[in-house]
Amino acid sequence: MRWERSRPIVRGARLATRARIRVDLISKLIHYQIVQINYKRPFAQFVKKARKPLQLAIEDEVTLVGADPEIGEAKVADLSGIRVHKFRFGRQEYLIAYRLTKKDTPLEFLFVDFYQVGVHENFYSELKQYLRQE
Repeated sequence: MRWERSRPIVRGARLATRARIRVDLISKLIHYQIVQINYKRPFAQFVKKARKPLQLAIEDEVTLVGADPEIGEAKVADLSGIRVHKFRFGRQEYLIAYRLTKKDTPLEFLFVDFYQVGVHENFYSELKQYLRQE
């Protein structure tokens, strides 16, 4: 008889949570006809270097932001137009910076550009520096 390793309960709970999130998101996505998500270079680099569990957590948060773009806190002054969504992974708090762009045509288009993800340390200064270079 061959014994299979049992999968951790956390993984099953995570899949159930992701499925629930996706069902909830479908109802919210009806408001916007088309949502296009773009990842800027600092965002993509951070995700690429992160470990798999953190990558999955970031993917979940990106899905949440795509479903409800006003979930993040709007910034002012130098960062006007940028929204920041905070989430916890493990014992660390991470921030995701993104910008919304709406185009009014017969169908309503919503573009979400994700600029940066990371911990709070130097987050805003690095974000300002990237926006100046862009």
